[in-house]
Amino acid sequence: LCYTPMFHARLFCENQRYRDDMFGGRDGCWEGDRPLIVQFCANDPDWFVKAALMVQHRCDCVDLNLGCPQNIAKKGNYGSFLMDDWERVHALVSAASKALSVPVTCKIRVFDDEDKTLRYAKMVQDAGASIVAVHGRTRNNKGPGATPADLRLVNKVRRHLSVPVISNGNVTRWEDVGRAMRESGCASVMSAEWLRRNPALFNGGVRVDAFQMAFEYLDLAGAYPCAIGFVKSHLFKLLSTVEGGFNQQPDLRTAMAESSTVDAMKQLVTELHARWKSKDGSPTYPPATYADLLPKEAP
Repeated sequence: LCYTPMFHARLFCENQRYRDDMFGGRDGCWEGDRPLIVQFCANDPDWFVKAALMVQHRCDCVDLNLGCPQNIAKKGNYGSFLMDDWERVHALVSAASKALSVPVTCKIRVFDDEDKTLRYAKMVQDAGASIVAVHGRTRNNKGPGATPADLRLVNKVRRHLSVPVISNGNVTRWEDVGRAMRESGCASVMSAEWLRRNPALFNGGVRVDAFQMAFEYLDLAGAYPCAIGFVKSHLFKLLSTVEGGFNQQPDLRTAMAESSTVDAMKQLVTELHARWKSKDGSPTYPPATYADLLPKEAP
């Protein structure tokens, strides 16, 4: 089960270029695209419903992101910064659940206050959410210094609700999946940033060479065009923190930042791979823990 990136509901409605870049006319229709959840950020029920109606025929659920903790979400008053406005959250979820032909889901974060967390999750459910994904960190628990997600609290939320709960947090490698399921009691877990570092995270523990995945991704990006910024962002995330990656080749990193076509990116990844093979030649695997993200010195 996959989620799209988070789309801004108002921009999605108002800006055709934005809409085409984020979720083009064939997205959701290609073989292998489903099951798919399209996720939006929104703070106005009308914009959220309007945007959701545009995509409901090309997805299996529509998600309201109530968990984004980034500064841009604070500036725009969406994501986790709606946690303090329960009336608005209820209105958003309720309006969409009544208007759409597909289920509405939500991703939330927890409060420091456990009882408040349970009441908030119950409110989201009662407003009409069919699935609630719970990130076991507070809004301020983010970034490089973030402490582990509280999966014990996620378990409490799961037992408090009657709809399915997805556990989010503490999954950086395959071995974490079973541990997270046991601790949270949930039947499913979610990973976001770490899947970008390692798209094979849910591959049953089989390690896959990062360059192999990069070339496969570039082939897919050529066959199924999308906004070039997405391609560049994914390649940087996949190949910056591995041995032989962009962080160790500043000239190629700069060239990648300036590239504007899939073909140009493929040439740069090919050169990056050739340099690694000339130095070592062994497979280079994505990071599996936060310790693996520590900067590596250039050769």
